[in-house]
Amino acid sequence: MAKILTTRELAQIVLANSDNLIDLAQHEEFTKDLAALVTKHFGGSVGLIQYVEELNDVTVAISNDGNIPNGGGVYKDFDTEGEL
Repeated sequence: MAKILTTRELAQIVLANSDNLIDLAQHEEFTKDLAALVTKHFGGSVGLIQYVEELNDVTVAISNDGNIPNGGGVYKDFDTEGEL
């Protein structure tokens, strides 16, 4: 029998377990996959993915592909210094 998960439960798995990835390459690939999912549904284009030591985290650049609403869409509250 399969486990049935809700959207929220899937998101919870992602948030609770991203620090459990084996190495930096796997973390970067995970970030790339998440960014692709988000941009597919909310607009934007995935750019540079890199580890930032000061943040102790992997970051991804999202560019406007013409499908992000004026005002920044779902991205508006993040990296408020960056532009789309």
